Amino acid sequence: MASVSLNTAALLCNLSKRTLWRHIENGSLTAQGPSQPGGCTLVRLADLMPLCALDRLDEPLVLAADRGEAAAQRDLALAFLEAGHEGAAWGWLTLAARQGDADALYRLGRAQLCRDTSDAEREEALLWLNQAAVKGHGLARALAHWLQEPAGQAALADAHRPGLAAHFERIERDTLLRALAETAEAA
Repeated sequence: MASVSLNTAALLCNLSKRTLWRHIENGSLTAQGPSQPGGCTLVRLADLMPLCALDRLDEPLVLAADRGEAAAQRDLALAFLEAGHEGAAWGWLTLAARQGDADALYRLGRAQLCRDTSDAEREEALLWLNQAAVKGHGLARALAHWLQEPAGQAALADAHRPGLAAHFERIERDTLLRALAETAEAA
């Protein structure tokens, strides 16, 4: 029977570890390993389904994410985003970004910039976006380039940062259309 760490269970269910421990104590989750908080406790993946924010879990993907594979963590985040569970998605994206996954870095940076945030959070978002650009993420490169131009600097300085999303969408659309045109010409 497949099992995952309590940390992974918390992200899958969008619950605190303390809440999961209550489920273990009342018998609705089966724990394996140490029975005290702080140990390396595992819970059966099948037991998590009633608590999970997703309707269906891709077991190999979840197990790979639990092992710390950045691509699996990113893909799991995308599944949560698609299902409308942003809170759970950000935890997985953050784990993948900390390992240098370019798409996770891009998505976190972009989302953070479009929200009303503090200056420190904005700087962190720019760092994520720039790291994705350095790793060759085409959309991140386009956004990072635009943000260095006067129009981008003005939009970033605007107190109404959620308006950045419209600029970003235009830049992303243009970048994708340009890439499609280049691919068509090469064929």
